Amino acid sequence: MKAQTIYDITMSLMDERKNDGNVDVNSTKDYLARTPGILTILQTEIVMELKRVGAKISSLDEVKKMTTDIDLEDDICFGIIPYGLAARLLAQEDTTLSNYFSSLYDNAFNRYLSEYKQLAKQEDREDVYGSLMRVGG
Repeated sequence: MKAQTIYDITMSLMDERKNDGNVDVNSTKDYLARTPGILTILQTEIVMELKRVGAKISSLDEVKKMTTDIDLEDDICFGIIPYGLAARLLAQEDTTLSNYFSSLYDNAFNRYLSEYKQLAKQEDREDVYGSLMRVGG
């Protein structure tokens, strides 16, 4: 998915569309300028976490332009990254909204990660040192 597509979704989340459906390029030029760097950080964070939980995924290239492909699953690009991008774009101007989008990002990402996480298995072990110290037995 292109970085521009993620940006467009994020602008809709942030209510930055005019009545005609277009984004006001004058009021959002700062967002547009900051987006490639933020997307680089977000995709790196996601890849690092996926690797930590055992997913087979390789590191991704830096996002330098809005035409750059984000080589992650569409579920991540549509349902997780826009929340993280919105949170970071709004961090300095609206902390309440930034925190809201940040919590949506964290929740969506944790739900996505849950399919990779392995539950621990309980094993029976022999108490060779008598450490359980059972009373009355």
